[in-house]
Amino acid sequence: MQRKGEKSVSDDIFQAERRRFEQEFPQRLKQVGLIISGWGAPLEIDEYLNEAHLCYLHGIFIASMIMAGTAIEAALRIKYTESTGKKKVKNVKGKGEFEHLIEWAKQSSLLSQHQANKANKIRKFPRNKLVHIRPFTEKEKERIYELLEKRFKELTDDERKILFEYLFRTDPTERFAKEVLEIADEIVIRLFPSIGRIPLTMHLCEGYGFFS
Repeated sequence: MQRKGEKSVSDDIFQAERRRFEQEFPQRLKQVGLIISGWGAPLEIDEYLNEAHLCYLHGIFIASMIMAGTAIEAALRIKYTESTGKKKVKNVKGKGEFEHLIEWAKQSSLLSQHQANKANKIRKFPRNKLVHIRPFTEKEKERIYELLEKRFKELTDDERKILFEYLFRTDPTERFAKEVLEIADEIVIRLFPSIGRIPLTMHLCEGYGFFS
């Protein structure tokens, strides 16, 4: 039984998480800013991209990357419907709808070749790897645990690939999540220029009462 005035383990955890949050949140906010939308921006795209930003700011990196990929796909779908009048993307043998939308946007000069490559990078990894999960077998997991005990330079390329996928699913890095978010911002803002990203300095954070 906890005595009056005594701190519990949960209190210590809460305070530690609070200190970590107060330190990391403003740093991430200065890096990626906030999304603003002007007249004519589709509400769902604004919402998806905002969700991706908020998840990143709070350190929820898997959710951030999923929402960033969703924002890109949804933006492409809206542009496709506006241009063709069709809601359903034409099926192309060997390609999924998201892949076809990226190719269509490139051919329509809505995306540059470089941007299309980056969109495909997100489509393949992390979007498909996080949404369409293929569970690891027990044998694979045993192998992964063995690899975790080795030094990175001792691993073969195939072993590094397996280990990277496992770590990506279970503990993605902030750097990778930030890269995915910035690609989503670039592509969505290109498709819908009335959506923009504003940088926020610590002074503005304090002015808006984020940590008051």
